[in-house]
Amino acid sequence: MRILFFSFLLFPAVAFSQWNYKSRYTQGYYAEFGGPSRGASFNYSRVLYEQPKGFLASSAGLAYIWGYATIRGQSNPGGFQNSGLGIPLSLTYNYSLGNIDERLKNRITRKCITRPPRYYFDWFAEAGGALTPSFFNRASNEKNRIVYSGILGLRIQLKISRPYKDNDLVIFARGGISPFYDKKTFHFTQLGSLYGSLGIGI
Repeated sequence: MRILFFSFLLFPAVAFSQWNYKSRYTQGYYAEFGGPSRGASFNYSRVLYEQPKGFLASSAGLAYIWGYATIRGQSNPGGFQNSGLGIPLSLTYNYSLGNIDERLKNRITRKCITRPPRYYFDWFAEAGGALTPSFFNRASNEKNRIVYSGILGLRIQLKISRPYKDNDLVIFARGGISPFYDKKTFHFTQLGSLYGSLGIGI
């Protein structure tokens, strides 16, 4: 009976701690290729709401929209023809998957760790949506419009402990699929339907 009682008391603490990810950050910058920008973008990201299981984040940026050649097979260096500028705005929820690499390491080795690691990885499943007001030059065949995108992928955050600083360094990478709705059609294979980004927390 005593074992059952103590197990009941300890269970909430154990359940809570396994979701309490360590490499938290409140804001950061990242460069992204593909995704809502449909080209390349530089973005500012900020955490809006945080909880033990994850966090809600928003971002805004400036993007170069890769253009398509007017005639199929025609050369289009740098995607300049029919290109434009965009302002990608996104909202995502990142759900903590815990420290997957640490669990794998513990399965492989039984080495006793006596001090906290200097490097710590956190893994997240990321889901959300974005809209991108897009602006094209007058000579382009494209019209100014808003493009809507979905976001589904994986986020990895690396925390580097810096005892000599007031805060730790956080580097994060993201990647996944980002189907978008444009010209009354859903697109799953064009440029922008995949995304990858690399950023730093401040």
